[in-house]
Parts: sequence; C-alpha cells; structure tokens
Amino acid sequence: MLQWRVLCIAKENGVKVTVITTDPEEVVYGSTDVCYELISQMQQVGINVVTKEEVEERFAVIDDESVWHGGMNLLGKADIWDNLMRIKNHQVAAELLEIALGTVSEL
Repeated sequence: MLQWRVLCIAKENGVKVTVITTDPEEVVYGSTDVCYELISQMQQVGINVVTKEEVEERFAVIDDESVWHGGMNLLGKADIWDNLMRIKNHQVAAELLEIALGTVSEL
C-alpha cells in the first residue's frame, strides 16, 4: 500500500506522524484483527496512532502546516470517487487537529 510506504519514509526523515483512525471495535466492514495489526505496525515504526469511535474528517497534516484534505481514505483502498486538496496553512492545520483531537496539540 503506497500510503503506508509514504508514512514510513516520512517518519524516517524526521517528520512527526500522527494517524487518527476509527477504533477497530467500531469498524463496520473488514476484519477487526487486521485493523489492530495495522495499528500495531504503525506504532512499531514510531507513528502516533489515535483511535476514535467515529472519524468524520479525512485529512493529513504534515509538519503542522501542509494539509491534505478530502474524501479519500488515506490508509485504505482507493475508490473512483476519491479526491484530495492540498492547503499549506498553519492555521488551517491547527484548526483541523483541534476538531479531530478536541484540543490544540503539538503532534
């Protein structure tokens, strides 16, 4: 999976990586065990993983400034309706992280 390799390369290059994903116990399709294994693999390479009951927004924040936002499952299967937009703005990044995590956080 390309996204997984990109995360690992970013982490190796000193980029702070946090993944916010649906709690495996709340996943409505797929295998709970596979979700737990993927989370474990990310944690083993130093990626901070935050699980939530429900993930409403799909986005990536890179170095607290670059945001990739859209209707694409960044860790999952590609879909014909996937879309992403890139925004380079510290304030937008901070606001999205606050929405996702409930507090302003240094990731």
